[in-house]
Amino acid sequence: MDELPIARAPDEYERQYMDAARAVMIARVRQRLDLRLAMMALVIAVALFNLQGVLVLAPWLWALRHEAPVFVYAVFGAYAALGLSVLWVPLAELAGAVTRVVLTPTHLRVHRGLATTDVPLDAVTAVAVERTRRWFPELPLRRGLARLDTVYQSFRTRESLRVEWRDAKGRTRRVWVFLDEAEALRERIESLRGGVTGVRVELGDETGEEREEDEVEAAGEARPGRRSKGG
Repeated sequence: MDELPIARAPDEYERQYMDAARAVMIARVRQRLDLRLAMMALVIAVALFNLQGVLVLAPWLWALRHEAPVFVYAVFGAYAALGLSVLWVPLAELAGAVTRVVLTPTHLRVHRGLATTDVPLDAVTAVAVERTRRWFPELPLRRGLARLDTVYQSFRTRESLRVEWRDAKGRTRRVWVFLDEAEALRERIESLRGGVTGVRVELGDETGEEREEDEVEAAGEARPGRRSKGG
């Protein structure tokens, strides 16, 4: 289960890489072991299935290496990448077993495995707690590819802290951290910033943008009725 915000001394990793000596709040989210094992098993099963296929196709492909070298080496390269993923995914799953969240007077730091997000509080433009029926927020593909949006999912809770800020290039960036202490973390961030920067957001099947559009349409329909009544 998630570890509650703690006042005890941080561990060595948090002291060395997350400036936890100045921590205002520390939280840790442990990923579900069953889901990590299921992911590793799925990757290994897919790899073994494809390995069987490449063993059957290898003699035929090798015979074509002079006639279609690009195609042959592309196929072998794809299978080699798949083989490397069999080794990489278990290591990545083990390394990312814990999401660490450290809030200092100047930064919000979120680390999991090789993924890190360090948010300067003076650049924060919005903070909100969201609860959705989906395990992941809906994100534009282009923002994900540009690494402007980051999600630290736990599969333990659908409640997440969303933080928006502007980076050194002036780009709007967003991070979602799924943890039970999202509301407490939001309050601490807003307290450190000296004002309210966000609100609690409850999302169901529709997104926040869809709800805003519905509210605008409803307001537009209500206005003519009020004017005609007053006339």
